[in-house]
Amino acid sequence: MIDVFPFSGLSVAVLGLGPGGIATARALTLSGAVVRAWDDDVGKRENARKAEDCEFEIADLIDCDWLDTVSLVVEPDYVPTSKSVHPAVVAAKAANCEVISDAELLARAQRDASYVGVADRADDGRALDIITHVLRATGQDVETAGTDDLPMLDTWALEVGCTYVLSMPPARCAHTVSITFDVAVLLDTGRSGWPPYGTIKESKDALKWLFHRQSGPQGAILNVDDPVIARFYKDLKRRNSNVVIGVSANKKVAGGVYVIDGQLFDDIAGQDMPVFQLPEADDGAKSDYLKAAAAYAAAILRDVPAPVAVASLMAFLSV
Repeated sequence: MIDVFPFSGLSVAVLGLGPGGIATARALTLSGAVVRAWDDDVGKRENARKAEDCEFEIADLIDCDWLDTVSLVVEPDYVPTSKSVHPAVVAAKAANCEVISDAELLARAQRDASYVGVADRADDGRALDIITHVLRATGQDVETAGTDDLPMLDTWALEVGCTYVLSMPPARCAHTVSITFDVAVLLDTGRSGWPPYGTIKESKDALKWLFHRQSGPQGAILNVDDPVIARFYKDLKRRNSNVVIGVSANKKVAGGVYVIDGQLFDDIAGQDMPVFQLPEADDGAKSDYLKAAAAYAAAILRDVPAPVAVASLMAFLSV
C-alpha cells in the first residue's frame, strides 16, 4: 500500500467506496490523514465497513467541514459531468477544496517513478497486462494499477527509474494534474460517451489530459484505426512537441507500428522493418494485435531493446 505522506495530518474526503475508493481511504488513513468517506450505495458502504484497516469515518459528506478539508478524492463514477454533479463536489468546489483522483494521490506520493497511462475502453486490463509484461523484460520493477482488482493506492512503492502502468479512463484523466506521462496510450474510446460522461465530446475533452505537458522524448501511442482517436493523432502530430506513434491492426502507418496479415512491422525510424509473426487469431481475438503493437511501441519508447521486447511479446501471446 502507498504511503500518501503529503496528506499526513490533513483532512481529506473520499467520494465513492468501490475497490479503488476503499483502497484510497485506507491508504490515506494509514498515512496519518483524517478521512471521511461516503458512497450513495448502502451496499458499498457496508463493504467498506468490513474492509481491513477500516479506521476511517464513513459519513455523509454533505455535513463535511469543507473549509477544513484540503482535498476531495472522487472515484470515476462520481466525477462531475455536464448532466450530473454530486452535491459533495458542488460543496467542495464552493469552498475552494480541490477535487482530485486517486492517480493524483499516487503521483504526489511517488514523484520519482515513471508513468505509463493507458486508456482502452474495450479491454484495458488486457492492454495493461501486455504492456506491463513487456516493460518488465529488462528486469526493472513495473507495477500495474487503477483497476478494481489492482486499486491505484493498493500497489507497491517504486524506486527511481521504475514504472507504474496506470488505467486512465477519461474520468480519472480529468482530475489528475501532476502526472506527465512518459508514455500515454489511447486505444479505444467506444462509440458513445465513456461513463460517467454522456457524450463523446465530454469523454474526448477529458482524455486530452492523458497527453498534457508531454514534450521531447515523452511519447503518445494512438490507435489510428479508430476515427475519434485518429483525430487526436493528427492534432498531436501537428503540435510536434513530443513523440507521436500511430498503431494499427490492419494497415500501414508511416512512422508507426502496425500489423498486416499477422506480421508486426516497426516503422518508427522509417525503416518499415518486419519484426515478428503474431500467433494466428480469429477476428474476435485480433484486438490483441493492436495491443501488441502498442506494447512494442511503448517498449521502444522506454528504451527496451527491440529483440528483448519481441521475445517478451512472443512469450506473453503464446500462453
